Amino acid sequence: MENNNTYKRVQSFLHSGCLGDIVLSLPFIIAKQGGDIYIRNKNPMSATNMNFKGMYRLLLSQPYINKVIEYPQNYGFKDIPISGENAGRIDPKQKVKYDPSIELDFDLDYFRISPYLNKEHLITSYFTINQTQPPQLPLPFLLIDKAHKFKNEKLNHNVEIPKGEYNVFQVTQRYRWEYDWKKLINSQINPNYFIGLKSEYDDFIKTYNIKEDNLIFYGDKVKDMYDMALMINYSHEFFCNPSVGYTLAIGLNKFFNMVLNPGMKYLKTDLPIENILNKE
Repeated sequence: MENNNTYKRVQSFLHSGCLGDIVLSLPFIIAKQGGDIYIRNKNPMSATNMNFKGMYRLLLSQPYINKVIEYPQNYGFKDIPISGENAGRIDPKQKVKYDPSIELDFDLDYFRISPYLNKEHLITSYFTINQTQPPQLPLPFLLIDKAHKFKNEKLNHNVEIPKGEYNVFQVTQRYRWEYDWKKLINSQINPNYFIGLKSEYDDFIKTYNIKEDNLIFYGDKVKDMYDMALMINYSHEFFCNPSVGYTLAIGLNKFFNMVLNPGMKYLKTDLPIENILNKE
């Protein structure tokens, strides 16, 4: 007789990629019916080396994530060149030492061995390396609500969302492309808030001669990706380059305006929520 009460072990996923890489892996996790996710705090490609803390609340609030657990930093390391012809790729032959006490079902870092990396959208690479046909993109795949309450009261301290209509900017130095940002910012009617790193903000306003009153730094009030997702979700307009904010907008099914390096066309989604500002 079949036992309908047979215990099924919760699946476990490991990711030690950058913040945006983790966000773009979520459609694959959803396709696999979710489970526990282990996050390594640092990786050679990371800008902050605070990946676990940065992603914890956002991931924990998703219905398909069972637990969010920090993976021991001395395990799971993979060498990823940051320059040269193999930049961003993992050598599949390199030996990786895993924590023997943790049973993993999927090491999501290996999206970087896809033969179509930087040719297909990164969301698709997770399916490619696992030889799985991508289903229709489940939008939104990030659920965010300013009224959400975590069980742990210490987690219920969110960014203060500006009153009234406002715009959000996240433009990173790494993938920034030339554009008349000053003209764009000065043409906006609503207040503009920058939610990236202070170093990125300082460089951005200096490079494009933007007055601080026209682009207000708000990054010090945004403590993690949950806060960033709230700011983006409730904004009137969101402007970005390829960044974690761009991946959050995709997950939220939020309309976004992006300046894209023409050499990175693989990051185009062709979704109706996407507006490429520097179209050829």
